[in-house]
Amino acid sequence: MNPRVIRVGRPIANEGDGVTVSTPAAFPVSGYPDTLEFHVRNVPAEHVRLDRTDWLIMGLLMPAMLHGLDIDLQTPISSGLAFALGDLQSILMVQHPRLQRIRIRAPEIEDKAPRGSAVATGFSAGVDSFSTIMEFTGCDRSGDAITHLTTFNVGAMENRASTAELFQTYCRRTEIYAERKGLACLFVDTNLADFYAHAFTFQQTHTLRNAAAAALLAGFIRRYYYSSAVAFGEVRVSETYDIADADPLILALISTPALHFVSAGSTYSRLERVKRVAEFEDSFDMLDVCVDSPDRRIKRDKPNCSVCWKCGRQLFSLELIGRLERYAAVFDLDRYRQYRTFIIGQVYAARHSVNERDIIALAKTSGIRIPISSRIMSWAINRKNSRLLRRLKQPIKMLMRA
Repeated sequence: MNPRVIRVGRPIANEGDGVTVSTPAAFPVSGYPDTLEFHVRNVPAEHVRLDRTDWLIMGLLMPAMLHGLDIDLQTPISSGLAFALGDLQSILMVQHPRLQRIRIRAPEIEDKAPRGSAVATGFSAGVDSFSTIMEFTGCDRSGDAITHLTTFNVGAMENRASTAELFQTYCRRTEIYAERKGLACLFVDTNLADFYAHAFTFQQTHTLRNAAAAALLAGFIRRYYYSSAVAFGEVRVSETYDIADADPLILALISTPALHFVSAGSTYSRLERVKRVAEFEDSFDMLDVCVDSPDRRIKRDKPNCSVCWKCGRQLFSLELIGRLERYAAVFDLDRYRQYRTFIIGQVYAARHSVNERDIIALAKTSGIRIPISSRIMSWAINRKNSRLLRRLKQPIKMLMRA
């Protein structure tokens, strides 16, 4: 037996409260589960895709490449995906130089099965998510309009065991919003995050994780709008902390005749999306951008902590465009103002990144001065000078005043 091969067995589906798909996946290195599991709700069992398992490749490719392990599948994959795997690996290896090229052995099959009818998108209640919904609900081209909202538990909320309560909260939020918009919804819970816990952050891998959950439902979904964080003008293949830098390329490569992935929102820059969504009333009482830990999120009255890097960037952007007060229902604006100096320092520290660069440019054209204390904090953040940061943070009431 070749010790450098992941042997992936045949998936088995069991019906109960939804459909549970279990697939044996024998990693020849320690620390990995021996079974990949997906639990699907609101999709009939006949539409869960077991006849072709593109979703297995999407889900296991990066963990396999990390260890240089070939993948041996007993079940077929689409011939189009098989053809694209070389280019897909090339992109991933540039983004993450520690990854190694591997071989995938699987029967290939032409995808001539009937296509699904659903047009879906993920609902995270974030800026990118709302931007996609604005563009593709009630649009003139009826065949392009969103019919379903999804919530996938693939690692954004950390591992499966620690996020069960938060995932159910998010599913309920999706149900409430889908009912408001006259849409259907579907959910996928999975242990896929356990296969990434050794070496990957969610930002480095989210596109393929979410695509795997969607591809499992390729018999039901024909088009999936993936809300991208990168504008077309900023698409690049280079070493990065966020796989989204190459989303339009990756999504095109993994699309098949059965399921077309679309990089939605890439027409707009991040700041343009913030401006669009700030005029969308649905977002005023639902916007959720926070990256705080699940245990703290589940205990809060409001969905956003208002001080993490993502909350801070969002709130400073809203302040610059004069829309901050619209979001008092979902952010603690007093807490933001208390920590504003440090938050601006975080944004300024990342000013060479595309998103933060646009925000700093807007501040400059708006005549809003970056406080000296924020510049000092930016200097300390970039040099990882924790001692100076601690000293700066100690007199909070003085130093966190705008």
